[in-house]
Amino acid sequence: MMVVADTGPLHYLVLVGVVEVLPPLYTRVIVPQKVAEELGATGAPLAVQAWIAQPPRWLEIRADPPADSTLALLDPDERAAITLAIPPMRWCSTSYERHGGSTSIHAFLYRHL
Repeated sequence: MMVVADTGPLHYLVLVGVVEVLPPLYTRVIVPQKVAEELGATGAPLAVQAWIAQPPRWLEIRADPPADSTLALLDPDERAAITLAIPPMRWCSTSYERHGGSTSIHAFLYRHL
């Protein structure tokens, strides 16, 4: 099983020295680039910076997904993690006239990780 992580959980698991609890639970932990950058930022604790500088094999850093404007109130790393974990839903709409009225048909397409 894989999981997408935000900065907070990884930050604190590293700080308390129990980040190795993740590999038995998840085959892969995926983070967007923004999360990796925040973990390695100058203000982060040195232990966290050192950990992300040489990430374990089970941690996969992916490119940031396109921004989702519906998540604008969240921090950039949170937006990226949520958008990566829940791929965008794409809607297509087709309208047609029938017996003088209008009917819309909506199709939902979902992309998996």
